Amino acid sequence: MLGIYFVPTKKTAGIVLEVVGSDLKTYSLLVLDPRSLQQTIDEFLNDSIYAIFERPQNNVSGISFAVHAKESAMLLLLLHEGTHIYDVRYGITEHKRLARTIWQNYGTRVVKNTAFSGVRVNFNKKIDLARNIDIYDALVHSNFVSVYSLKSAGEDFAELATFHYLVNELKYDYKISVWNNSKQILVYRPMQNPKVKMRIKHMRRCIFAKDKPCFSK
Repeated sequence: MLGIYFVPTKKTAGIVLEVVGSDLKTYSLLVLDPRSLQQTIDEFLNDSIYAIFERPQNNVSGISFAVHAKESAMLLLLLHEGTHIYDVRYGITEHKRLARTIWQNYGTRVVKNTAFSGVRVNFNKKIDLARNIDIYDALVHSNFVSVYSLKSAGEDFAELATFHYLVNELKYDYKISVWNNSKQILVYRPMQNPKVKMRIKHMRRCIFAKDKPCFSK
C-alpha cells in the first residue's frame, strides 16, 4: 500500500484505489473521510445506516446499532478497507470461493437469497425506511452480518471480516435494533447467528492458511 489519504467526501467514508507504478506493479491507495476521526464506532454506524435508508422524520421509527466500543471509527474503517486491499491482493471474492453459495453472480451483484429480492444498496437511491422491518427480519435468517453486506460480494467479505474482529477478537457486542412507532420490533446480534458462524469458520480456515489463502487456489 502506497499510503492513506484523508479527503472529505459526501458519498463514502472510505475507498481503496488501485494504481499501477512505473515498475508495472499494482499498488493500493486508501482514501478516508477525516470526519471518521471525530466519531466513535457506534456514532459512525448509526450515522452511516441512513446513507442506505431514508432518514426518519421523527424518533419513533428507525434503526440503531450498538458495538459499545469507545475507539474511533477509524478502527472500523481500517479493518473494512484493509480487508478490501487483502481481497484485491488474493482475489478472494473474484474467485467466489467465499461467496459462491451466497452470490448468484459477482459481476451483477445479485444475492441468491430471494428474501432480498429488489433490495439494492445504492447511495444515490435510498431504501424506503418502511421496509426496514422486512429487510432486517430477512437478515436474521440469512448469512449476512449487515444490510451493507448486500451491496456486493466484496462488501460482504469486508463486513464479515470487520465484525468478526470487533466481536470475536476484541470482544465487543455488535447489536442491531429496529423499532416502529416507538416499539422495539427486533434485536439481532449477527455474530451469534449459526449461519454467520459457519462463514467465519470457513473464512478463518482460508485466510490463516500457512502458505497462502485457499481462496486463490
